[in-house]
Amino acid sequence: MTDAGTDRLYLYLFVLFAVLLLLDVVTTTRILLMGGMELNPLMGSVVYSVPLHIGVKALFFGAMVLWARWWDVRILHARIMVLMLLCAWFTFVVVHNLGSLVPHLPG
Repeated sequence: MTDAGTDRLYLYLFVLFAVLLLLDVVTTTRILLMGGMELNPLMGSVVYSVPLHIGVKALFFGAMVLWARWWDVRILHARIMVLMLLCAWFTFVVVHNLGSLVPHLPG
């Protein structure tokens, strides 16, 4: 893959990762408003404040992007692999959250 192609893929994954984190906040907040609970014990005290939840996700996003770049210095295109893994994980999280919301949809 060319450097331009790699950069384009990195940008795509970067944006996708940000969107998935935002969707995680939105779906988690919706679940909590319907009386659900946070399953991740590390986030249990954070998710009840939307601004705090967004702040923690933003810090996590920044840390993971820096971590991906750190790996890329050591292994060619590692940032792509790291972001693909993170996107895969948060896709699972968002799909799980959506699955929790489906039974509560009207109609």
